[in-house]
Amino acid sequence: MENKKKRIAFVFGRPNLNEAKLQFMPFAFGPLRKLALNTNNEIDVYLTQNYTSFYKDYFPENVNFIFLDNSLIWRNGSGKKLYYLLNPFFYLITFWKKYDEVWGCGQAGIILGGKLSQKLGVKFICLNDEFPSISVSPIWKQNDIKYTGLADELIIPDEVRIPVLKEQVQFSAKTRFWVLPNIPLEKDVEHIPNISWQERLNITNKYMVYAGGISEENNIELMLAAFHYAKTNIYLIVIGKAGKYKNRYLNHHRIIWIEERLNDDELHSLIQQAVCSICYYNDFSDLEYVGKSSGKIMRSLLVGTPVITTNFNSLKFIEDEGMGLLVTTPVELTSAIENIEAKLTIFKDNIQKVIHQYTFEQYWNKIISSL
Repeated sequence: MENKKKRIAFVFGRPNLNEAKLQFMPFAFGPLRKLALNTNNEIDVYLTQNYTSFYKDYFPENVNFIFLDNSLIWRNGSGKKLYYLLNPFFYLITFWKKYDEVWGCGQAGIILGGKLSQKLGVKFICLNDEFPSISVSPIWKQNDIKYTGLADELIIPDEVRIPVLKEQVQFSAKTRFWVLPNIPLEKDVEHIPNISWQERLNITNKYMVYAGGISEENNIELMLAAFHYAKTNIYLIVIGKAGKYKNRYLNHHRIIWIEERLNDDELHSLIQQAVCSICYYNDFSDLEYVGKSSGKIMRSLLVGTPVITTNFNSLKFIEDEGMGLLVTTPVELTSAIENIEAKLTIFKDNIQKVIHQYTFEQYWNKIISSL
């Protein structure tokens, strides 16, 4: 006897077209890929991004992608006007749809998915990796709080974030909380290509890498400035659009920018061969609770490369497990680099011993067996 088909709506997005693309967000991309492996699941995926054929290579026929990219809607900014256009648009295109379960991720995904689940009277599973407090639009923030609070299952990338979220959201008594790190799947790093990065980058020594957002929250300027005082001959490879940070005050002959987008195999290969990854967060907003939601940290550890990151309580597990070092001030960055370079084998051995505790699969299996 065949198992009954389960119809799932998976809604992902923010209130800015293309601001967050699913393929670059392991916290949402991983769960969708896992759900797709069950052939009894028939999944409609709604995305706030422009159409792309990218996903055809990753997903079987039981997954259907619907792009919420109507230009008439998105030309109205990201505030109240967008809210009152996107919501009825989504209501219309899902009016005749029947689902057994709804997943939502991202502020727009949580609100649209939450409303859909309420209309249908079905389970709502919320993937929450951002606090509602970061929103600048009152109407999006209010509804983010409302529909996050109505979730039956709340999946969050680190347990330290749960008390903070509970201060901002009044949850239903039925809501269950789960942890799922923001980390790629293990299968994605099984066959990392052996690219000669020293030859490709035309460098003659070892390197460390920064692979994340080029923004003030990541202390880019301080990281670049501190590197000038490092005694080692190591190179710093920075991945991203340099913009204002590529200037004569911050330039250095051992700082190399890679401004083109690398595919996952290239990125994993580059990080795996690095001495360490730098993830020096600024101490503002709610970044102290970043923990296992940091994609750049978790990706680096998964491929076996130690990290240097900010001395937050949520990141203590890195130093406790011997997988990297925590720093408080930019001055400490230079000594941390030298320390890791000198003891690289020890750090890599420590990662190999304990990383299995932090994999996507380790947490996912607990969640999916209880849903």
